[in-house]
Amino acid sequence: MLSSPNAREIREAIRAMLSIPSLPEVLVLGTQLITAEILTRDTVGNWPAEPLVRGPGETVSLESLGVAVDMTALYARLGLR
Repeated sequence: MLSSPNAREIREAIRAMLSIPSLPEVLVLGTQLITAEILTRDTVGNWPAEPLVRGPGETVSLESLGVAVDMTALYARLGLR
């Protein structure tokens, strides 16, 4: 999903973060397109094989924070249209 010139480095950083035992979720926002990838640990602490992908008009839910945000509204607030 990431299309930035440094996508490879970002993916490597994400893989490193996944080794942090206390980290329950990872949210990756695209900068070129309205897109989000969400990785959430399951009940035994395993990461999913593939991220949950959300786009324009969809909702991103972060279970660890108890929040749900509309993607379009999120990008409008971040100024990443």
